Amino acid sequence: MKYALPSENMRQEILQRSYMRSRTYGISPDQKCAPESSRLKPRDLDHLRQANKVLLELVLRQMGVLHQILVDSSYAMAIADKEGYILEVTGHRAMLDEYRIRKCLPGYRWTERDVGTCSIGLVLTEKRPIMLLEGEMFNQHAAHVTNSAAPIFDHRDIFLGVLNISGPASATHLHTLGLVIQATATIRAQLAEIENQQNMALKDQYLMVLLESDRRGIIALDKNGCIVHHNTKARKMLCLPEDAIGAPLDAVVASSFKIQPFSAQKRGFSEREISYRVQGQMRSFVATLDPVTLPNGRFAGSLLLLVEKQQVINLVNSLSGVQAKFSFKSIISRSKELEKTLQYCRQAAKSPSPVLLFGETGTGKELFAQAIHNASDRRGKPFISINCGAIPRELLESELFGYEEGAFTGASRKGHPGKLELAHHGTLFLDEVGDMPLDMQVKLLRVLQSGEVHRLGSRTPLHLDFRVIAATNVDLKLSMRNKEFREDLFYRISTFFIKIPPLREREGDIELLANFFLKRFSGTLGRADMSFSPEALELLLRYSWPGNVRQLESIVERTVNLCQRNVIEPGDLDMPQELPASAMREVEEEDAHSTLDDVCYRYIARLMRAEHDNIRRVAAILDISRQTLYRKLEVMALRGIYQLPGARLSHD
Repeated sequence: MKYALPSENMRQEILQRSYMRSRTYGISPDQKCAPESSRLKPRDLDHLRQANKVLLELVLRQMGVLHQILVDSSYAMAIADKEGYILEVTGHRAMLDEYRIRKCLPGYRWTERDVGTCSIGLVLTEKRPIMLLEGEMFNQHAAHVTNSAAPIFDHRDIFLGVLNISGPASATHLHTLGLVIQATATIRAQLAEIENQQNMALKDQYLMVLLESDRRGIIALDKNGCIVHHNTKARKMLCLPEDAIGAPLDAVVASSFKIQPFSAQKRGFSEREISYRVQGQMRSFVATLDPVTLPNGRFAGSLLLLVEKQQVINLVNSLSGVQAKFSFKSIISRSKELEKTLQYCRQAAKSPSPVLLFGETGTGKELFAQAIHNASDRRGKPFISINCGAIPRELLESELFGYEEGAFTGASRKGHPGKLELAHHGTLFLDEVGDMPLDMQVKLLRVLQSGEVHRLGSRTPLHLDFRVIAATNVDLKLSMRNKEFREDLFYRISTFFIKIPPLREREGDIELLANFFLKRFSGTLGRADMSFSPEALELLLRYSWPGNVRQLESIVERTVNLCQRNVIEPGDLDMPQELPASAMREVEEEDAHSTLDDVCYRYIARLMRAEHDNIRRVAAILDISRQTLYRKLEVMALRGIYQLPGARLSHD
C-alpha cells in the first residue's frame, strides 16, 4: 500500500491535523469508498434537499459557472450540507466516474470518521478553505486526485455546508481553490440579498395589511400630487376609477380644496375639512396631508389620510359624553298626574316629530327629553343639548350653525362644526328656546323647513337629519302675542306639546323623592342610616317648591352635608327665606287674573328681594343661567314689575 503510511511529501499540517485523527478512527487506507452505513434513505435525502432548497439552487448556479470556466478540464464538483451529506455532484464524466467508484454521491456522508482525511471532512472540522494535494488523501485509491474545498457561510456567519472541486493531480492549479472561495463568497452575498428581498416583501405585506386594516382612507402621492397608491378604504370613499394610479388626485376627483399646491410647496396640513364630489354629491372628510422626505432630506411626496366627517363627529360625541343617559325608568314618581305625562312622552318617542316640553324651572325637562330620545329609534345616536338662553347672542349663531375658516375675526383656522351638525342622525335639544333671539328664530326655522344648514362663511349646504326636542318655562303663546317668539316656529317645534307638572302638583312624589335623594347622598357620605323626622317631612310637604325637583334635590344634599344627627329635624332643613307655601298662594291670589308671565315675573321679584338682589343665588334657585335672569329682569323693569337695581346687583 503506497499510502498506508503518510507519504514523505505530505505537509506536516495535514499529517498533524487530520491524518493521525483518521488512523485513530480505525479507517483502512485501502477503503475504496464511503461506507453504506453513512448513506441516507431516499426519502431522507429528499427531505434534506428540500430543507436546503435555497442553498442548493444557489450552489448549482455557481457550479454551472465553474463548469464553464473549467470546461476543458477533468474536474467534478460536489456540495455537502453542514453534516457532510452530499447533496449534488456535477462535472466532467471521467471525474464523475471516480465519484461513483468512491461513493461521493448524493445521500452519502463524507467526514473524517467515514472516509478519513478528505477536503470536505477537513472543512467540516476547521471551517476554512482547504486544498489537498496528490497523496494527501487518506484513501490510497485517491492518490492521483487533488481537492479544493471551501466552507459556505451565510451573511450572519452561520455555517451551511461545503463546496468541493476534485480533479486529476496532473492538472492541479492553485487558482482552483481561489475559484471555490470566490464561488462561496458569491453564494454568501446572494443569500444576504435573498433574505433582504424576503424581508422587504414581508415588510411590504405587513404594510399592505396595515393599510387595508386602517379605518382611514390612505392615498400615497408623489411630489407632483399624482396617486402612487391607495388602500381599498380610500377607493371606496372617493369612488376612485381603476386607472387612478399615476393620475393627479385633483384631476381624478373634484374637491373644495386642492392638494397640488401643497405638494408643490413641499408642505402639508392637519385635520382640515375637505368636501369631495362623489357620485354627484359632495361628501365631507377630515383630511391630513403629511409630507414624506427621504433620509437625505429630499421631498418624495405626501401621504393623504381621510376620515369621513360623520365618523369624526361620532367619535367626538362619544368621547365628550353627548349621549343621553336617562330613560323613563330614571323618572321617579307615583303621581297619577305625572303618569299621564309619561304616557304622552312614550307616544312622542315613537314618532320622529318635534316635541316641545313646557314646565317650570327645575321640573327636569332635559331628563324627559333624554328619556324620549332613548325610547326612540335614534337611541345610541348623539343627543346634543344647547341652552339658548345661556349663550351670548353674538355667539349663538356660530354655536348652532358652525363656521368655516376665516368666517370672522378669531375663527379657528380649521373651521368648526355647529351643534346642528353634531346632532346629525340624533336629537337636538333646545333648552330655554323661549329666550332665543328673533333673528336666530328665523334662521332656525329655515333649517327645520329645508333640512339644510349653511356654516357661517360657507356657500355649500349641509344636508342634515336630526329631531328637535325643545323646552321652555316661558308661556310661548303670550310671547307670540308680544311679538317675542315667532308663531311659525312655535308650530314647527310643537307637534307634541307636553306639559310637565310642577312638583307641588305631583301627589306623593315629594316624600318619595326626598327619601330617594336622602338615601343617595347619605350613602355617598357613608351615613346610610339617616332619615327624616315626621315634622321635617311635614315641612317638606307644606313647602311650595318653586324650584321643583332640582330645588328639593339641592336642599336634601345640603342638609345631609350639614346635619350632624341621623334623624333630620325641621331646623336642619336649610329652606330659602320667605318661600313658605303661603308665599306662592299669596302670589296666586294676588295675580289670579294676570298672565303666566306676569305671575313668574312677580315671583322672581319676590325672590330678588328675599335674597337681597343676589343674582347668583336667585339664578341657582330658579335653575337658570345668569344671562337668562338678567334678560328677565330687564323685561320686568320695562313692565314696571321690578326696578333693576343696577349698581346694587350682587354677584357673590
